[in-house]
Amino acid sequence: MRDLEMRSICAIGSRIITVVYGARSVADLVYKYELAEWGKRSDMKLTTTVDPGGENPQWTERSDFVPKGTEELAPASSNTIAIVCGPPGDDKIHIPRS
Repeated sequence: MRDLEMRSICAIGSRIITVVYGARSVADLVYKYELAEWGKRSDMKLTTTVDPGGENPQWTERSDFVPKGTEELAPASSNTIAIVCGPPGDDKIHIPRS
């Protein structure tokens, strides 16, 4: 993920990178320190979400599935690069087929 971040930023230049990062539960979130740093960046818009039911009392971010968050938060598709990472089959959920 860190390597992906650096290569993406180098390739994209001055664009804003939108990241919708999700996990099944708060306990399943990985890269917590990196995510905290990404959230501070001016060239990155980060949204973290956990599946409904995966929250704990301290959770203040979104509780939703990543596809819904992606639809609501993603930038316009013109001049956009999309990178989808996840378990097999996730690309079928996130990328509309024509």
